[in-house]
Amino acid sequence: GIPVSAIAMKLLDVRLKPSSAISKSVIGEFTKSAIASKTQQIVVARNGGVLELYVIKTQPTPSLKLEHRLETRSILRDMVPVRLVGEKRDVLAVTSDSGCLSIVDFESDFISENPTLVTSPYGKSGCRRSTPGQHLASDPKGRAICVSATEKRKLVYVLNQNTTEQQSMALATPREAHRTRTLCLATVGVDNGYDNPIFACLEVQYPDSEDSISSNKPPSKQLAYYELDLG
Repeated sequence: GIPVSAIAMKLLDVRLKPSSAISKSVIGEFTKSAIASKTQQIVVARNGGVLELYVIKTQPTPSLKLEHRLETRSILRDMVPVRLVGEKRDVLAVTSDSGCLSIVDFESDFISENPTLVTSPYGKSGCRRSTPGQHLASDPKGRAICVSATEKRKLVYVLNQNTTEQQSMALATPREAHRTRTLCLATVGVDNGYDNPIFACLEVQYPDSEDSISSNKPPSKQLAYYELDLG
């Protein structure tokens, strides 16, 4: 006669000593103080889902000073700085195992406000080879972001300035640029001026037959360009 109810158990792993291994770092100007002092900043992604913002000090001796530290409680896959058209400072685009593309603003208050401007889901959670997020690239003019998976799938987000709400950025519906039987090794944004944004991808296209795969000749690498038609 004892009622039985399902209980969801959630475990949280909090380390006393943060991880020292760095998976990736990017450089930019993420706060107003950096723009005023004309100094550059470095965002470091550490193992364990930690984002750290450092400012480059030149006086009296060259050094790095920690300004912000953000615990994301996730596995960070890739990140890239983005600067919108007409803006003077950068924001950070981050992909993780949550299956979402997040835009982080380091100017907001880390205690009372959410530093994430936009969170757009694009796939299942977890680090999957067919889920986008492994490679991230931005247009140098800040008009689009390309999110690539290890295999086949690519999504391109157009960045828009949102003037009706408090958020200064809005993501449009992503455009698909999928290629079957294709492995993506790297993705970068090409400086194309004010023409249509172009993203360059280093890819390997494997055959669909087992006989070709079992041959001793490895597949050759390809440099593919993807152009986003803004019209």
